[in-house]
Amino acid sequence: MFRRRRWFQGRPIRGTLDIGWFKPDGKSMTDEDWDAWHARSLGVFLNGNAIQQRDERGRSITDDSFLMLFNAHHEAVDWLIPKEFTRAWAVILDTARLQPEPEPRPVAKRVSTQARSIVLLEAP
Repeated sequence: MFRRRRWFQGRPIRGTLDIGWFKPDGKSMTDEDWDAWHARSLGVFLNGNAIQQRDERGRSITDDSFLMLFNAHHEAVDWLIPKEFTRAWAVILDTARLQPEPEPRPVAKRVSTQARSIVLLEAP
């Protein structure tokens, strides 16, 4: 998912978006949200089922999907995982933790990011 030969398109591929941008309330980013100077948090959905590339034999490539939650705010931010991305998510990286996650930590519908941190969730 993180080593791509082509740019994301931001449009449906195989019935779903390849990339999605959202706010902490779980709603998609609007043009106005992109222009908000005070915005300090951003979520990104990377869809492993919508990779446009094919392997050397011409088969479709799929991978795990990821949610990346960026919090540049000076306080913690609580996130609502968007309804369209409801899956079995697990935290695999939290930059606010001194030690790496020993094993993926399951997440339901909400997750919190500490001040000035990134949380990476994975859905196999």
